[in-house]
Amino acid sequence: MMPAVPLPRGAKIAPTIEVKLGRGWRYDPERGVFTSERGEQFAPPREALPRTAKIVPKVPSLARAAPARLSKAERELTRFVQVVLPPRTDPAPLVAAIRRWPSVEDAQPAPKVSLPSATARPARG
Repeated sequence: MMPAVPLPRGAKIAPTIEVKLGRGWRYDPERGVFTSERGEQFAPPREALPRTAKIVPKVPSLARAAPARLSKAERELTRFVQVVLPPRTDPAPLVAAIRRWPSVEDAQPAPKVSLPSATARPARG
């Protein structure tokens, strides 16, 4: 494995939190709410995230589709969303709060983006 080096100064990479919703929950990006199969709704409190943060489905086309028309595998994919944070925001303090949302099964900071080391050389075969 190649060692990673930090991104150059000024690189604007938005940190994200990977979120897996509980069974039966979906995110409605049009309304900005999580909905369950039982009709429950949860809107994240405004103060829970930075002002410019966005919640986006991992597969937007499936998030817009009617659940009854989706296969079991497609319904499973609709359980995954990302919380995209402003650049240079530390996601760690927000993860615990997101895990407490009633619609969330799990939340993790996404892996840090990095570049390969300049000393790494490709393997010859």
